[in-house]
Amino acid sequence: MLASHLQGTKATRSMILNDPDIHRAKLMRGLRKMKKLRLLCVYDDDLLSGKWKTDEGVQYLPDTLRSLHWFAYPFCCLPKTFQANNLVNIEMTRSYISQLWEGGETKVLEKIRFVDLSFSKLRTFNLGMTRNLETLDLRNCNDMAELQMPSKLPKLKDLILSHSKVSNRGGPEKLDLTTLNLIDCYYLQEIHAPMGCLKKLTRLNLSGCLRFEYVRVNTQYFSPPVDSLAKLELIAESLGRCPFHPNSNLPKFKFQCKYGEVLPSSSGNLEKLLSFGPCACTNLDSFSASICGLKHLIALTLDGNIPEAPKDLWKLASLEVLTLSMKEIKQLPDNICMLKHLKSLDLKSCWLLEKLPMDLGGLECLEELHLTDCVSLRDIPDSICNMKCLRNLHLSYCIQVEKLPEELGRLESLKLLNIEGTGIGHLPESIFRLKDLRIIGSTWWLKSYGFTFVTDISTNIASCYISDYFDLNL
Repeated sequence: MLASHLQGTKATRSMILNDPDIHRAKLMRGLRKMKKLRLLCVYDDDLLSGKWKTDEGVQYLPDTLRSLHWFAYPFCCLPKTFQANNLVNIEMTRSYISQLWEGGETKVLEKIRFVDLSFSKLRTFNLGMTRNLETLDLRNCNDMAELQMPSKLPKLKDLILSHSKVSNRGGPEKLDLTTLNLIDCYYLQEIHAPMGCLKKLTRLNLSGCLRFEYVRVNTQYFSPPVDSLAKLELIAESLGRCPFHPNSNLPKFKFQCKYGEVLPSSSGNLEKLLSFGPCACTNLDSFSASICGLKHLIALTLDGNIPEAPKDLWKLASLEVLTLSMKEIKQLPDNICMLKHLKSLDLKSCWLLEKLPMDLGGLECLEELHLTDCVSLRDIPDSICNMKCLRNLHLSYCIQVEKLPEELGRLESLKLLNIEGTGIGHLPESIFRLKDLRIIGSTWWLKSYGFTFVTDISTNIASCYISDYFDLNL
């Protein structure tokens, strides 16, 4: 029905109003006659300008309504006489509603499945009255401070609370969320969610809370199923104090998080990331357990001032790429050598790293070993000579490394050796068996060592091949 027929009839089933000249009082009187109205859509620019007055006629909505769309609804609550027994969908964005019912009255809405009150004045919402709800969108409800949740919400799939003032989100025992959006929920201190109740989570956003500067999550699903893949990058920034726990002695970090997965079914990994919590206080043991509990992880990057590497890296059995740029770690856990599928190990600017595991050669599938700017590192363990798949070895600016393992020539797959900025003074004899090996180092060093043909890469840095070596002592 169009706006020109505001009086309606008893037989009217739907009404769509999009008219700047809507007569408000006439609309309310007309709704009283529509005893079978199921769909009501109201959109009026004047609603945003405040021309609707709350005393313009008595509020009324027919109990037969199944779907209510009212942009910028001008009243602070729904009509007291409205039972909403048949209501399935509410969309009232940018509304002035602060509570569903006047005086905090509660009405059980058994049939409601979709609620969108985004950008409204809502202050509180009781999910216990909407147990069959599937989607709740309260984004940018800047006055929203309390979300009441019952023990079970088996049908809720999408919960969007971004930019609200919710401080604690209690977790029901039964919850099968697939989407959780908590962007800029700065006041959120804890997320109470028993392990397993968020295992179906595929879309998570915690950006802007105290713990996370941003969280980027990309999940993809394929049919038929493909091999499971997951990647995680965490960049940590130290914080001086936590406003929620100013007396806590735990280290405090804010993270930039990028996570992606391609899985045939949910891995539960997002639930584990959520277990970090929104507070900046970080229990390193719990942090390590969460990281090492991720399933199907093939790539992990950790960057920042975290003082120690995760202790149980060996549990990441599928890991193929490990990148650590952690300025404060002094050693790696020995169990890193149990990562039998690891193909790339990249340690960048680990300034306090003093030594590598003696059994590093146990990484039998390793193809790339990057040790860059590890200025405290002194020795390369002899066991790396057992890495039959190693193709590239980078030691650039490991300034205290002065020698290479004598049996480096056993690395038959080695194609590139970067010793730029190291303290290495000579090459082991065995290395001259690797005729296709390319070496990168200082131009002066390569020429003085006896390489007859070098190619400049940049100022004072050049490369050459072992086959270009000429023994100056002959």
